Amino acid sequence: MKRALVSACSYLIWGLISGIISHSQIAYAQTTPAFNLNSENGLASDHIYDMITDKYGYLWIATDRGVARFNGYDTRLYRLNDGLPNEDNWGIIEDLKGRIWISTQAKEVGYIKNDRYVRVPVKNTTGTFSPRVFYHYDSGVMFSSFFINGWQSESLCFIPDDTLYSVSIDAYDPRHKDSSSDVTVIYSGPVSYTFNKYKISRLDSVKNLNAARPDIYMHDVTDRSLWFHTMFLDGVRHTTKGTNFGNHIFVYGLNDSGYNLIHLNIETGFADTVNLRKYGITDAVRYVSHSNDLKAQGRIFVYTESSMLCLHLGDTLSFIYHERYDDLVGRDASLRAVSTHAMRSLWGRCYGTNKSGIYIADTVQHFIPARTLTLSGYRNVGTADSGAVSFWFSSLQNNFLIIRGNKIIASHATQREVNRAFQYNSDTILLMGQAAHFLHQGSGSIVNIPTNVFGMTMKHAATDNSGTWFVCESSGAHVIKYPVANTHYYYQHTVDADKYKKVVYDAFRNRFVAITNMHVLVYDIAEKKIKKIPGLTDKAFHNLTNIETEPVKGNYIIHEDDSLFLYNPDAGRYAHIHTNINLRNCLIRVLDTQLVIAGDFGISFYRILTDGSLSLPVTRYNFRKTNYRTVEDIAACGDSILLVTRKETYCIKRPDINEYDDVKTTNCNLHPVITAFFDNEKHILGKADTIRLGNSDRSFVLDVINPFGNGRLDIYYRLSNDTIWRKSNAGTVQVDGTFLPDTYYKAWVYCIDDGWESDATELTIYIKPLWWQTHTARSIIWIGIILTALIILVISVMVTRRMVNNANERKTRQMELELKAIYAQINPHFIFNTLTSALLLVSKNQMDEAYAHISRFSKLLRSYLRSSRNKFITIDEEIENLKNYTELQQTRFKNRFVSDIKVDGDLNTSVLEIPSLLIQPFVENAINHGILHSDRPGILSIHFTGITNGVRCTIQDNGIGRKMSMETKANSEKTNESYGNRMIKDLVEIFNKYEEMNISIDHTDCMPPDMGTVVTITILYRQM
Repeated sequence: MKRALVSACSYLIWGLISGIISHSQIAYAQTTPAFNLNSENGLASDHIYDMITDKYGYLWIATDRGVARFNGYDTRLYRLNDGLPNEDNWGIIEDLKGRIWISTQAKEVGYIKNDRYVRVPVKNTTGTFSPRVFYHYDSGVMFSSFFINGWQSESLCFIPDDTLYSVSIDAYDPRHKDSSSDVTVIYSGPVSYTFNKYKISRLDSVKNLNAARPDIYMHDVTDRSLWFHTMFLDGVRHTTKGTNFGNHIFVYGLNDSGYNLIHLNIETGFADTVNLRKYGITDAVRYVSHSNDLKAQGRIFVYTESSMLCLHLGDTLSFIYHERYDDLVGRDASLRAVSTHAMRSLWGRCYGTNKSGIYIADTVQHFIPARTLTLSGYRNVGTADSGAVSFWFSSLQNNFLIIRGNKIIASHATQREVNRAFQYNSDTILLMGQAAHFLHQGSGSIVNIPTNVFGMTMKHAATDNSGTWFVCESSGAHVIKYPVANTHYYYQHTVDADKYKKVVYDAFRNRFVAITNMHVLVYDIAEKKIKKIPGLTDKAFHNLTNIETEPVKGNYIIHEDDSLFLYNPDAGRYAHIHTNINLRNCLIRVLDTQLVIAGDFGISFYRILTDGSLSLPVTRYNFRKTNYRTVEDIAACGDSILLVTRKETYCIKRPDINEYDDVKTTNCNLHPVITAFFDNEKHILGKADTIRLGNSDRSFVLDVINPFGNGRLDIYYRLSNDTIWRKSNAGTVQVDGTFLPDTYYKAWVYCIDDGWESDATELTIYIKPLWWQTHTARSIIWIGIILTALIILVISVMVTRRMVNNANERKTRQMELELKAIYAQINPHFIFNTLTSALLLVSKNQMDEAYAHISRFSKLLRSYLRSSRNKFITIDEEIENLKNYTELQQTRFKNRFVSDIKVDGDLNTSVLEIPSLLIQPFVENAINHGILHSDRPGILSIHFTGITNGVRCTIQDNGIGRKMSMETKANSEKTNESYGNRMIKDLVEIFNKYEEMNISIDHTDCMPPDMGTVVTITILYRQM
């Protein structure tokens, strides 16, 4: 009894100490709004078993009615009609090949890949599989199963490729121990298995108080052998569960002093025990998880039925924070059972339940309601004191508020509409609306301003702080002068009759700038007139929403429809302000040196730099519109921003300089993932990526993974031959037939929803060719065509050449026959004349002369016989023949003439060839028909001259000439007609026709008193 009392007292003291410690260490978060994904907005069931985030960023959810894939906009369900063997799926995992494996009880095992369920063939195993959970290793996946081969047994199944193999664990003797083995992984459950690097481990639960040393069994996949190793787990009683991350094992269970968490480091052998009661954990631990990047983040998450404890994993386990589930979504009993936690920065915090689906919350809560302010229905009508004071008016309550920071310092009832409020002096506020009046802060009294100063309802106004006001009324725009020093009011003039919606004062240039929906007006205060500003006042706008002036350089920030521009008035240049925000329903304000954009997406801050440009934004996201859905107004409140919504008024701290610097180096802004499905594989889309499409299927499918997605997603694309953007149907991008195979083309895509729009991403599209459409194949085909053409050409040339050679050969033979016929006529003619001369000498008994004559004749005859066998002879040979011939003729005619043969010195007579027997007939004609018929002594001159590309031979005699010779021939008998002329003509025609030369013959009569004939033989060679 005494021992029990002492024990009770010790428990009480320990409970008090634990309570004090837990309150000093636990940082309970304020209520965090969360997005609830359930059966009413996409899921088939609210009972969640498991969740993972795959390599692309999709959130996969295992439920008791199928598997779901969520991208932030739509949910894709996989059920029986998609091929799943069972819709009750309690586990899900992605392996290194990107396959999504599903744990369910069925006669098969399978995975989801590329939106299709694939069944895995089973080798030498039949029955029903009941995978506890899948685990992946380098070349496959592994799981343990209770039901297989038709009876309840424990089997280990592993899938190294696409075929399932199994090993029965129960067949091994658990009494065999091998202490040399190392445990690397462990998984929780009554009898569970898991693996890491080809090893499988088993942890038996301790079901009684006396068993404190559960056995851990190990299976090596490489040779299918089994090792056993015993680990001592002290400090755990009643129930033991475990899990593992790399070389770290965590075992948790209940003992006499509460729930303990035991950390075992297999690599170092370090063991650490943490009693969870000191952190406020008093209910059952259901699950232990860890961050994806254990080395970088080193965070362990312990889930109970009502809260989550985050610990840092270092040398020991240390406390980070403790979060209750009812702090997340309020006190919802369905959150008492948390299934798992998907730890990816893309999705923030995800909690699965067994009754209410999934709750998804941002990792950081920026939107803290200002409980002391209720400004719903109020609108900001002005600021003062550099933004520290703001003025607010409610037309529903007819109330005017003055707020300093986030506290109301004055409230005044007024029956008149207030559209703008200005701090006139330290105690007076000028109110403009249905009428203009002064509000005295001290007394609260209102002083009306005469109606002849301000006319009808004033929508907006601005002042230069010296008494000049630009007022936008329903009747137009007016400039009004109201001196500060006295109370003399007077109306100055009307600027324009158009209805202006906003006016700002440009202090850098002393002018007012006002806008309507379509154009901008600039009024110069000093010159008291409207000014034309090229590129600004003459520009046609589409739908102007707002204009602001920034205080650093005086640039104008213009909000037009869904675009934002920075206009430099001095340079007249526009610069597009790049944002990933859908600006259609956003409010744009310049507050001090910050540009603020607020909408249902959240709020973005841009710092105005010293050169007037803008920094990268720092954004506070309204995660999936869980904080609010519509922004009514914003205003500065010191170092914070008052954001008024229909639901709450939030006081949001502005970013400091360090946050702007962090944006340059960290990915702190929203970057959704854009995927493209082509070539039977899903790819994460990046800038300048190449999308390869088939010849038959010229399309690919785009998708966006965006946990911050708002509303409907629209995808637009533009191909290189498009002039406008096309809207995609269900994400499909269709490429027309004008894109040629084996060619690269440019394309651009961008995505937009209610609060976000992506950059225009440039892509390269490549149409995969058929084998004959590739550049290589086309080159080979062209080479083949060219080679074939060359072969045909070569064959044609060879055939043609052979035909030409045959023809030339025939021509040559014909020419030789013709030449031989001519030579046969020339030689007998000459022989006849020579023999006649010899007979004449013999008849006169001049035997010595006859002997000399015959000797010369025989010498010349041998030369002629030699020359007649060849078509050509050299000029030297021809000269030798001519000398012999003239000497014979001199002997015959008793030296009645003299002959002279000359050759130019530059003529190469030993090489240059002329046709055989061409010149001798002309020499014979000169002697026989010219010189012998003359009464005076005869002179015969033969002269060889070199010319360009040829040779010329001139034969001149002093005979009777051609005219008298022709008369003599006419009186002669026909039988005495000279055969020489006819034969020489035939000879020339043959050479001109068949040889590479051109022979021309000219006859010239000498003019009186000279007598005789000149024959010029010109031989031109075509190739020399």
